Amino acid sequence: MSGGARQRIAVFAGSFNPPTYAHVAIADLLARDFDRVVVVPTGPDPRCPTDDYIPLAHRAALVDVAFARDSLVLAGSTTGLKSGKITVDLFDLEAKSFTPSGELINKYEADGDVWLAVGIDLAARTVVPLPSGEHVVPSIIEAKWNNGDRLWSEKRFVIIQRDSKPTPPATLLPPAHILLPPVLGMAQEKVREELFNHRPCHPYVPPRVAAYIHQYSLYCGVPPPVTTPATLTHINALLVHDPSNPKAEAIRVLLTKLGVKVCTTLPSPTAESPTELPNVVIVAGGDGMMLHAIRSHWRLRIPFLGINCGHVGFLLNEPDAVFSLEATSCTPIDWPSLASSFSSAALPTPPPLPTPVSSTTTTAEPPLPTPSCSAATLTRTPNLRRIVGPNELTIHKLPLLFVEAIQSSPTSSSEPIVRQLAFNDVWVERSTGQTAWMELSVNGEIRIPKLIADGLLISTAAGSTAYAQAMGACPIPVGCPLLCVVGNNVAFPLSWKCAYLPLDAEITIKSVDPAKRPIRGFVDGLEMGNLLTLRLRASSIADCSLLFLKSHDMVTKLSRLQFPHTL
Repeated sequence: MSGGARQRIAVFAGSFNPPTYAHVAIADLLARDFDRVVVVPTGPDPRCPTDDYIPLAHRAALVDVAFARDSLVLAGSTTGLKSGKITVDLFDLEAKSFTPSGELINKYEADGDVWLAVGIDLAARTVVPLPSGEHVVPSIIEAKWNNGDRLWSEKRFVIIQRDSKPTPPATLLPPAHILLPPVLGMAQEKVREELFNHRPCHPYVPPRVAAYIHQYSLYCGVPPPVTTPATLTHINALLVHDPSNPKAEAIRVLLTKLGVKVCTTLPSPTAESPTELPNVVIVAGGDGMMLHAIRSHWRLRIPFLGINCGHVGFLLNEPDAVFSLEATSCTPIDWPSLASSFSSAALPTPPPLPTPVSSTTTTAEPPLPTPSCSAATLTRTPNLRRIVGPNELTIHKLPLLFVEAIQSSPTSSSEPIVRQLAFNDVWVERSTGQTAWMELSVNGEIRIPKLIADGLLISTAAGSTAYAQAMGACPIPVGCPLLCVVGNNVAFPLSWKCAYLPLDAEITIKSVDPAKRPIRGFVDGLEMGNLLTLRLRASSIADCSLLFLKSHDMVTKLSRLQFPHTL
């Protein structure tokens, strides 16, 4: 695009329920002719009350994986994802609302010249012969859309032609239009019918979309599972770790030596050749590192496999189990020394990773070089057989919280409304030496008109083992659809400590006296500044999938957290 010229932006909106090869082909055609393509999955349409075939979070994930196929995904944004020229904007799904097309055009017009992609059956007028002459019937846009007459005559349209419908003369189309050639593919209604009847969908949808649908049994007429078996046939990993942590660095060395394709950063979006997307995020660290990884990469829509290199590691697997190691004594494994030995020139070639195809042939494992330091003697060579293979893992799908706050004193360069996502918890505390006065509401009903305390914490089940437990609340098993609300140093109401609410509850915290007793907020430890009001609920679009070994006993680990003497 030359300097001074406005961007040409194509807005491609639809239900994408599910996204098909035809949708992807249309986006690709648009990307050839436009500087930017914005894919907008529309929220619940009041005119189609039966379009809620699957939860919104799964719809959001399907669109993400469909349009981020072969190139880099820029993740971490609250609602935006980019793959080359194509951007996926999930704002409509997050708000659980349907935005009319005219408002969609207005939303992006500040960034450039907006062209709206529509089917020819919506944009074309028709001619009906009558005895008195021909009668021109308005298009669906003119007849049924809000301000349709003005939109049809004043806005720009990319019109997608159909093989089954001849292209009318230009006089029957909007004045400003571009024609897109027909795209073959099965209609999404037919794809849903195929899936409901338990027939394969891979001929009609991209491979990653088909795999996601199969993983969670979508469009089958039953609620999608929260916990499901998982299979990794190969590992192409994005590794998130702290290089200054010797144990985490040792894990990186072992993964590399075992033939795992590992990258620690996503490739540059300006790379000349497309880069294969990772199929798993491996997190070597503690629960804090896992939290950082989820916040940064949840939009990749791939599972997170945690390897505990910290202390408790509630959300992570133990490294001994991941690498199938067994020690001959109770001496802990010296991971840095093990990695050093693995890096030596005398290291034998490690056994190959197993393939998903079963075989009766077995190969003897080569001996492990003896570590040079005093560590436990190992009886097996490190391998990844426990995580690569059919149904060796379990996926726990966990929600993130959508947080919307109104700042009391925003900076001149920012809006007063701040939106964030939280995986662990949301914390509101006093900003001065005086206690905070807060009003607590649940689903629009005031529950505590004046809560006098040093602070208030709302945590998910995954975050309930951290600050929530330290403040006196009981930890919640991962996967329980509950939110924990717990106060810190509560002076009033007397004896009130905590409450447990359904995951779908909407919680509002309001400052009762912002001038004298200001409050400030934190989302997963990140400060939001002084606030007037904070509202949170389970996100409609954001979740993450945690991978656990079948041997991982989360109940036992939770019990140990509640009885410190057993640690």
